Amino acid sequence: MAFGQRPIAFRFRGITLATKAPVASGQSASGRTLFSLQLVRLGSDIAMRTLTTIDDTAFSDVSAWTIVNLQQHRISLDWRSASAHGDDGFLRVGTANTSLPLVANNARENLAQVQVAVSNEIPWLVAVQP
Repeated sequence: MAFGQRPIAFRFRGITLATKAPVASGQSASGRTLFSLQLVRLGSDIAMRTLTTIDDTAFSDVSAWTIVNLQQHRISLDWRSASAHGDDGFLRVGTANTSLPLVANNARENLAQVQVAVSNEIPWLVAVQP
């Protein structure tokens, strides 16, 4: 899926979540991973976190797990590339009722595609019109 600089909405497929699972990752046109999104079941709750790549290293900023409500089966994400001035880019991820804390980034590359994880031939997320 190719995207420009605009928020993206996804429908969560409601796949049974037994352990921590990578759900999606965003790549630039050069193939660099800009961020990834993970879900985990914590008792009866589902939590989500993001990992954003630091510079051009193998290291990532990891957000805290945040309990999310996926009853409406919607996840949105908004990637903004950093400018030449520094760490003014961001990744915003949320559901209908919960937003994860805004994650700053210094990547100057645009989001070109979102790779969605597949489990038993079923994608975790499906892009929808906002």
